[in-house]
Amino acid sequence: MGRETIDREARTDLLLAAAETIFMRFGYARTTMGLLAEAAGMSRPAVYLLFPGKDEIFSALVLGLNRRQIERLGERIAPIEALHDKLLTACLAWNESVFDVHAAHPESRDMDDLGFPAVRALYDDLSRFFASVLEAGGRSESDARLNGRTLALAARGCRIAASGREDMTAMIRSLVAAIAGAGR
Repeated sequence: MGRETIDREARTDLLLAAAETIFMRFGYARTTMGLLAEAAGMSRPAVYLLFPGKDEIFSALVLGLNRRQIERLGERIAPIEALHDKLLTACLAWNESVFDVHAAHPESRDMDDLGFPAVRALYDDLSRFFASVLEAGGRSESDARLNGRTLALAARGCRIAASGREDMTAMIRSLVAAIAGAGR
């Protein structure tokens, strides 16, 4: 790997780390290329050499964060045996982390907007993760896909509609119990 490739990767990593802070603080709508460049310690032209625009930075950030989160969820539930407990642990961990970010930074709520292709892709990935857990727990492939998608998107709805963290947790517990029990 040449120096130029390493430098580009390092600059991209630096920009995405800065973008996480900026998007979390200001949300998508209020984030500008100027804010991203300033936070990364780069010029705007340098940012444009890495990404054509804010949408591409947002997509790379959201999908990268999601990939890491799903890896951590997989590691966290690996030692758990019961399907219900695996699903509950993963679903609560995912939604509590998003809930906490939105509580601390209300502007970041637009980062969960299904109108963005990257956010839809994020939920598709999360659906596949839940489907793999369900299939490993004995569900047929088609049932696992449907139940995984239902769990990912319905839990999102629980988080959005909840009056608080306890309310969200109670609704997700009920949702997971229904989905985990559906295959019996």
